[in-house]
Amino acid sequence: MHKHSVFLCLACLVSLSACAHPRAIVLSPSAPEGVRVRGEGEASAAPDIARTQVGVDVRALTPEQASAEAAQRMAAVIAALKQLGIADKDLKTGSYNVSFEPEQQPQPTQPQSPQPKAAELPATPRGYYHVVNSMEVTIRDLKNAGRTLQAASAAGANSVYGVTFDLEDDNALVSEARARAVADAKRSAEELAKLSGVLLGEIVSISEADIPSGYGGAPVYAMRSAAANDVPVEQGQITVHYGVQVVYATKRD
Repeated sequence: MHKHSVFLCLACLVSLSACAHPRAIVLSPSAPEGVRVRGEGEASAAPDIARTQVGVDVRALTPEQASAEAAQRMAAVIAALKQLGIADKDLKTGSYNVSFEPEQQPQPTQPQSPQPKAAELPATPRGYYHVVNSMEVTIRDLKNAGRTLQAASAAGANSVYGVTFDLEDDNALVSEARARAVADAKRSAEELAKLSGVLLGEIVSISEADIPSGYGGAPVYAMRSAAANDVPVEQGQITVHYGVQVVYATKRD
């Protein structure tokens, strides 16, 4: 489940300087009585893009050999992805690293007495040069998400770092969740006012606040829809959660 939560606190405060959050907006100069409520809303939609990272991991005796082989294999991967309709704008180099891995030397079984030697240059360490080249891929045709991973692997990618699903623009979904949260808060306030025998007034202040514990700020994707082709990949749905805390002014009958 995608929990892209924004928590909006509408606190009953006397002045802007008394607000707990610096973005508070006070709508009323005073509020002798009030009722504090919390509302929650959510909205869901199917994702419209997927992102993955594919790479080649090569070892060779020289840096030139390792770099050349990595470049050749990555070129083949890019060509295969383009054949599936992946556009240039959706291919971006994620990282490129070259390192040397020394060969592990066996430990002697018995200690040996050092023998005096004439001064000489240190021996060149033996080992391998390691090149890792990774690329970020945006997949817009979600039914081909699994086929995209398979094509990259078949073309020479030996590292695939998973798939995440997202909305390219989630503004409409956030607005829908926000509206439902505010409506939920208002229903709770009206019920509390009725049960308490008071009249519900206006909202006296509004401020954004931190997301409450347990919501988490990063999107989380529910994997529960039909699998994609070839490699089993389920796109699920993205759900935006939005919470509000509101204080309404009240007055007695």
